[in-house]
Amino acid sequence: MCDVGNVDVGRKSEVAMSNSELSESKLKTEPETKVEKDFSGTKSGFKNALSVYINKPHVVNRRLCGAKILYQRWYPVCEENEVSSLSEHFTKADDMCDEGEATHVITPADEDVDLDSYEEGVVIIVRDLIPRQIDKYPTLRELVHYDCSTDSISFIPVCHVQSPPPHKQDLNEDAYKFTYKTDGTTRVQLSVRSNKDAGHVTWRWLSDVLLQKIVRWGQEETLRTATSSLRLVPVDEYNRLYNDLKVKYGHPFVEKWPEKTDPKKFVYEDVAIATYLLLIWKADRERRGVTQRQSFVDLGCGNGLLVHILAAEGHHGLGLDIRRRGIWDMYGSETRLKEQTVIPSADSLFPTYDWLIGNHSDELTPWIPLMAARSSYNCCYFVLPCCLHDFDKKFSEREKGTSPYRTYLNFVKEVGEVCGFQVEEDTLRIPSTKRVCFIGRGRTYTEKEETLQDTTRTLYVQNRCVQDDPEPNSPGSKRPRLDVSESGKGWSANFEPRQSEEPVRNCQKVATATKQAIVKTVFEKILVAPDGEVVSLDEGKWWRKGGSLPLCEVAQLFDKDILQQLKAESGGLQTLLRNHNSVFQVSGGRVRLRDFSQANPWSQSRKAKTKKLAAADHHKTSLCWFHDNHPDGCPRSADKCDFAHGHQELRGKPPLEK
Repeated sequence: MCDVGNVDVGRKSEVAMSNSELSESKLKTEPETKVEKDFSGTKSGFKNALSVYINKPHVVNRRLCGAKILYQRWYPVCEENEVSSLSEHFTKADDMCDEGEATHVITPADEDVDLDSYEEGVVIIVRDLIPRQIDKYPTLRELVHYDCSTDSISFIPVCHVQSPPPHKQDLNEDAYKFTYKTDGTTRVQLSVRSNKDAGHVTWRWLSDVLLQKIVRWGQEETLRTATSSLRLVPVDEYNRLYNDLKVKYGHPFVEKWPEKTDPKKFVYEDVAIATYLLLIWKADRERRGVTQRQSFVDLGCGNGLLVHILAAEGHHGLGLDIRRRGIWDMYGSETRLKEQTVIPSADSLFPTYDWLIGNHSDELTPWIPLMAARSSYNCCYFVLPCCLHDFDKKFSEREKGTSPYRTYLNFVKEVGEVCGFQVEEDTLRIPSTKRVCFIGRGRTYTEKEETLQDTTRTLYVQNRCVQDDPEPNSPGSKRPRLDVSESGKGWSANFEPRQSEEPVRNCQKVATATKQAIVKTVFEKILVAPDGEVVSLDEGKWWRKGGSLPLCEVAQLFDKDILQQLKAESGGLQTLLRNHNSVFQVSGGRVRLRDFSQANPWSQSRKAKTKKLAAADHHKTSLCWFHDNHPDGCPRSADKCDFAHGHQELRGKPPLEK
């Protein structure tokens, strides 16, 4: 029998009780609908798939930010008909009890749910499903009941949770169950208790999306069941603060972003990083029992938005970057930004600041743990590695069985550990492929052992830096001397900061004849592609629109020397083709011709380009490539084409805006 301990049930509100009774009615009285799907996985695979869904529901339901595990407990026996009465004990967060027959009790911060670790008995889990849009949807508290004897798991809605009281509206969610069945054939069965018909959106999502995911995950040989992102901060607090900062800073800066970069990516990425750091710092203050907000230095601050948000939220900080950005003038006086080249040396220590930040800090990334360690014993750091840099050269190592990026992450973590930090790894939720960050807070040695620890750091960096002369003390040796007392002297003679002027990589330095030859070659190949099409035009004419080719096949049309030249000057073949967007359309890893036989030949993402071409001052300012080069000419008549059909139609280009 389930024993939930001594809980004062009288403290439950009427809303909570009505929700509990509603959950009970869902289990007992509502009609049950079932559907099954063949399953080629094992029982362990089935339990691992369910663990993924319990820990990370947002990977299958994009409306969710994540789940907060409030309670996990093992019981020898707990009948399903007892679950409904048990659910009333979980209508408030402070009712998570630790009494009774449980032999396995954990707190939310200890570990994720791992159903495969249970072989018998019953597991009761309580989780909050946190919506992304907290202003539109309430948090749903759900009781999960896994029975090892029947290999079945039930998901039972308990109540809507808002702060402070439970949500005072009818609970309309359905209870549903997954069962691993092996009688005859192996399959997974989904059963839903609901008064909604089988065509309802909830039922369709459960059967067409969630069931399919559970089956597919369960058949994978290797599956990560644990939560992989935002492990160091509470996901509910993160979601709430992120939404607040998004409205406060994100939307306004997206509207007035003056930089050439994509505002939605860079603005919301910095909002997310700021949210994360603010929560990390808040937890640190609570742990240490202080109220003074942490100070920081952002090394390689770029556009400075992260510095601006953190400063506006009450943290004294400074942003340093080798190149000034135009957006800096938009920030107020509380945002301190300075154009300065940072060279790892005794002059790049910050003893009066609490944290050093390296957000895509490139060549400074491996140096930041050392700079933080030497700044003061209490200085901490945050790094988000991106480009692969060693201390004074490109990082080129690769561990067997791992990617270059993972190998580099292991190196960055090792640097922090050698410097004496307790290094924590986490994964951010940002619009970037490089999302893994490291935090160094707390030391593995006492302050009295600083000199000994610094010797270890020095030897480690020396062994990794360039050394032309094998004798470290010989004249001309390039081995760095990491002497913190030598003010103004760099710790590595071969450290090279990034250029202060951003290099232009837009094909301008590629010879015109080379570009024309490449465009012509790709065009001719696409025109005769196997999937090529011919479209009918007005007046009985036909136009060959060609087919499509994968980028990898297009690259094989050219020798390595040409491809290397393009990569050095323009970022690669794909960049060159995209720069000729009036000829080619590059999307989904494939190249095709721009189809001007359509009313709108531009993709959805080219709305701005459409407006530009349609504007009177840009009409007929450049030649129509298809008119001059396509064997069928341009599919549009001269009066309908935005490009000039011959030099006689060319108009002067409007002057550039100042």
